[in-house]
Amino acid sequence: MLLAALLCSCRPAPGPAVLPTSSEQQAVLAQAGQLRDGDLVFRRGRDLMSSLVLRQGRASRFSHVGMVLREGGQVTIVHAMPDEPGSPGGVRQELLADFLAPALASDAASYRLPGLDAAALRAWLQEQHGKPFDMRFVLSDAGALYCSELVLRALAAGGQPQRLATVSAPLLDEPVVTPDALRAISGLQPLAGASAPTPAPMRAVAAP
Repeated sequence: MLLAALLCSCRPAPGPAVLPTSSEQQAVLAQAGQLRDGDLVFRRGRDLMSSLVLRQGRASRFSHVGMVLREGGQVTIVHAMPDEPGSPGGVRQELLADFLAPALASDAASYRLPGLDAAALRAWLQEQHGKPFDMRFVLSDAGALYCSELVLRALAAGGQPQRLATVSAPLLDEPVVTPDALRAISGLQPLAGASAPTPAPMRAVAAP
């Protein structure tokens, strides 16, 4: 689980019964009806794991990211998570409100990259359900996925491959792409709860 902490936050230990919902979370939820397939939704976790993720870059804001997939009248988020007590890890799909639950997140924002092939992106995301979480954080292998890798590969499937800054971390074989690095994608449009990204560029990597 220590390696998983580098890119995706786990669920926090039991804490207060009621936690506040930030104005940014409220803004994302209020604009849920405007979200489209392929939109990015970021969250900042509350737990120690999330703190470790945020330390991977200067002025990091978010520790986890997922992608919108609309199902009828519902807005769901497809994202990759490590194993949790009582819940197997891997690529999962859950309601936006659950993804941004106050017990899990203290901050949130949504973004859109125009010009995506929504049908191709949607088909690719649906094929990833149940794929295992990438505990090794190896971007060059699509057999398992971590959260930022899932988004990068989905964007490539939608016709817009990206080159982003990465960070190197102890015990990992390859440099990794953090959630906040995705906010530096050229042409990415803020939707709700967004702020200007300030990732520190280190080493560019192209999504496979």
